[in-house]
Amino acid sequence: MKELLGPAGFKEIFLESFKVYWKHFLQFLILSVLYQVSVFLIVDVVAPLEIQETSGKLEFSDNFLFFWFLGMGLWTASTALFGACLTYMISQHYVGQEIKVFAAVRFAWQRFSKVLGAYLLTFFALMALFITIIGIPIGIYLMFRWIFIIQVGSLERLGPRAILKRSSALLRQHFWRVLGIELLLVGILFL
Repeated sequence: MKELLGPAGFKEIFLESFKVYWKHFLQFLILSVLYQVSVFLIVDVVAPLEIQETSGKLEFSDNFLFFWFLGMGLWTASTALFGACLTYMISQHYVGQEIKVFAAVRFAWQRFSKVLGAYLLTFFALMALFITIIGIPIGIYLMFRWIFIIQVGSLERLGPRAILKRSSALLRQHFWRVLGIELLLVGILFL
């Protein structure tokens, strides 16, 4: 029996991605619109509260840090929720089930606290490492080891720390290949 989701090369990943997105274009478009609306609300409602323009000069409000953290928190939460929805929708495709956007949102919301917990744990651990010069290489290494936290948090019923361990375990045999594919994708984005 062929392995359903075994290791794949860049070409297979690239072609399969287009096939999945083309087949379920409308569902992914609806999910993207929902995400973009949430980002729009954060950027156009929260951001203006922190910076105001008076007499042609930009001035920070007295509550700048509060609104900055609020905006970053909302953006992080919406990104984690969107990632969990996307993971659910793609997994539904691979197990032969119909993809429903609002079922994906319900599914993601049920796992939201665990995914967000792992997301925040990763963020604070990496920030602690990145503030020291010695910690930067370790932080970069861990950043790639924890690349699947949203997928693991969405599909496996684990707590935040267990999600990080499981993401690391998934990369144990394929670290260099995943790193290469990720760098290639980042390179394409910057073209």
